[in-house]
Amino acid sequence: MAYAQTAIHGTAVVARWSPSEITVAADSLGTYLDGTTASESFCKIRLTHNGFFACAQMVVDSETGFDAYAIITEITRMKPATADRLSAIEHAVKQPLLNALTGIRRTSPATYTRMYAGKPALSVMLGVIEDGRAFVYLRGFVASQSIVDPIEITVEAINCPGANCAENVAFPRIGQADMMNNFISKKHPRLKSLPPEDAVRFLVTSEIVTHPGVGGPIDILKLSQQETRWIQLKPECQKTQDGIADKPKPTSKTKKPRL
Repeated sequence: MAYAQTAIHGTAVVARWSPSEITVAADSLGTYLDGTTASESFCKIRLTHNGFFACAQMVVDSETGFDAYAIITEITRMKPATADRLSAIEHAVKQPLLNALTGIRRTSPATYTRMYAGKPALSVMLGVIEDGRAFVYLRGFVASQSIVDPIEITVEAINCPGANCAENVAFPRIGQADMMNNFISKKHPRLKSLPPEDAVRFLVTSEIVTHPGVGGPIDILKLSQQETRWIQLKPECQKTQDGIADKPKPTSKTKKPRL
């Protein structure tokens, strides 16, 4: 099947945002268009000099060479200002993402309609600490619904702080989020009582146990003015993070909640 090697869905990423701190968690599973899963775990949370970013939905297309992580990594290195990063990400991602979507729609209109039409084909979460304040920015690249007309991509934005994060604690999220949406909309008491790292672990685990396209282990990163620290990080991702953040302490136990 064409495009069988296109990694596109299954990601679950959620952050617990407060005005001074971000704790973010992500699963590790990569899923291809044909429903098969990648043999290796995927490092979804990537560090920048003052924060992190993560992506969901279509992150790689081997047919066109689209690689969201490669594009955004380069931007975060070249653009230190957050506003410049966001603008550059929106500009740089659109055309290669459009090329990938056009190829998928041409090969399999049904797949395009089911997975992308009218939905975010790619979502990006960018988190930063600036002057002691925490900010999380979500950008969703939504594909048009038509299977005949040229595809158009519109960008949906959510910012914390902002209208969607009006309270002092919020849970911005991207990717597979049915269970997370349910818990968050109902203001599940565990989300208030748990420490931040346990709250985001609980939310990602809720997707792992109910959605076959989401799988452990879970990586968790904590950011504040005082520290950038991995609460838990799978070993295969540690070599990409050396010198940027503190690794988990030896006593930390990285759970593998894939059930």
